[in-house]
Amino acid sequence: PVIGGDFIFSVSPNGQIICLNKDGSLKWETEIEGRVIGNLIKDGDLIVTGTAQGDLISINANNGDIFQTIGVGETITSLLTTSTIEFVGGKVRAVIFGTVNGNLYCYNIYSFELIWQNSSAKGMIESKPLIINDLQRQNSEMQIAIILL
Repeated sequence: PVIGGDFIFSVSPNGQIICLNKDGSLKWETEIEGRVIGNLIKDGDLIVTGTAQGDLISINANNGDIFQTIGVGETITSLLTTSTIEFVGGKVRAVIFGTVNGNLYCYNIYSFELIWQNSSAKGMIESKPLIINDLQRQNSEMQIAIILL
């Protein structure tokens, strides 16, 4: 679960996402296609998650409407993380995650525009990407991929 303001957001492996009020009552509920094997993240008015089918999905945190979906073409296997990074002359919020094929992706969290991709890992990336100042690290079964943001 993720706590955001006065709300609790939760996702089940079968794609049911719920938002509860502080008192535990249901605010909204939505279903997404696909099996969720990672986590939810909240950034501003968005909730973002990834699926085993390779979809990155953002949902309006206020009403549960699906905002956007993009297929990355491979199973998202790591936990998602966010960071503020420099892109096209400005700072943007980004979502970063790893995949079954050892790829590390970074997308603009609000437009799902691909910012960068790294394919240096030799195996599935399972751990959450770790952001340390401007250095981004990712553990995989075979090696550690290091990318400067």
